[in-house]
Amino acid sequence: MSTYVALSSLSSPTTLHVHRLSDTQSISNVRKDISAYAISTLDFSSASMSTKDAKVLDAKFADDSSLLILLQVPLEDKTMSNVIVSLPYTLGVNSMSHEHPIVTYTPLPHASVQQHLLPQGTPPPSLSRNNIAITRETIERHTRHVFEGRFTPLRLEVNGRKGRRVIVVLGSDRKHYRVLDMDFRMKKDKDSRDDVSWNGSDSEAEDGDGDVSMGGA
Repeated sequence: MSTYVALSSLSSPTTLHVHRLSDTQSISNVRKDISAYAISTLDFSSASMSTKDAKVLDAKFADDSSLLILLQVPLEDKTMSNVIVSLPYTLGVNSMSHEHPIVTYTPLPHASVQQHLLPQGTPPPSLSRNNIAITRETIERHTRHVFEGRFTPLRLEVNGRKGRRVIVVLGSDRKHYRVLDMDFRMKKDKDSRDDVSWNGSDSEAEDGDGDVSMGGA
């Protein structure tokens, strides 16, 4: 049994750290029952097409195999593109057996696991982290939604049961939001390799740019 944690910091917005804690089958004491600790760092800095850097806005686990990343990517004309990228962070039950996971992990020595646990633990050294460069090609292949118009995303939340899962994306003005049907799949073009998109809610048509406005806030 494993627990995954995804963390990004304001001081390093181009990276996302994914921690994997492997536990025994029965947990009675967190410190005692952690059998392994591994880390992976996703680096999006090489995905930029201008002098500006890509920026991780938010990240959430969708299920046992997919990690959703709300990403801001600079374009050649110096504008910004806001997208949701879905990356396989582990080979879950729905993954193909031959699929190679993009996110791979570097295990910490078992003897050092205890010294990195909260509340008194120290951060693992950067050399112990598996740094994975996420290229622009990888982002384009795994992009599941591109935000258009004047909507600029800030945060996302994932909820619902399988087959009826939705993503709610809060706008940067904290007054507008988007609702995306995560289990909706558009038809693929003959020339596309992995073109899969999520559908927005019908209520988005009420606003010219597809935004939904919240009262108050």
